[in-house]
Amino acid sequence: MLKKIYYIKMFFSVFPIFFGLLIYLNPLIDNSYIRNYGPDFLWSFSLFFTQYTFNSFNGNILCISASSLLISFLYEFGQKFSYLDGTFDFFDLITYIIGFLVAYLTMYILKRGAFSSKT
Repeated sequence: MLKKIYYIKMFFSVFPIFFGLLIYLNPLIDNSYIRNYGPDFLWSFSLFFTQYTFNSFNGNILCISASSLLISFLYEFGQKFSYLDGTFDFFDLITYIIGFLVAYLTMYILKRGAFSSKT
C-alpha cells in the first residue's frame, strides 16, 4: 500500500510539469487565461507536491508551504525588478497560491482520505 501511495505522489509531482508544458507550447490553445495561468498553477502544484513527496523539511507542511511561496514570490519579484527574464504579473502570485492550496488539499485527501484505510 505504501508503494502505491508513493507512485501516486510521484505522479502528482511530475505530471503537472509535463501537462503545463503541453499547455504552454500548444498553438491550438488560444484561451489566454489557460495559456498564461494554467502552467503557473500546475508548476506551483508540482513544486508543493514534490517537496511533500520527498519529505522536505521533515514533512513540516508549514515549512513546505513557506518555502514554496518564497520561491514563487522571489521568482515573480525577480521579474519585476529585471533580475530574471519575464514579466511581473500580480495574478501569477494569486495563481501560485491557488496551486499550493489545491496541492495541500490533494495531499490531505491522500493522507487522510481514501488511502488511510488499513483494509
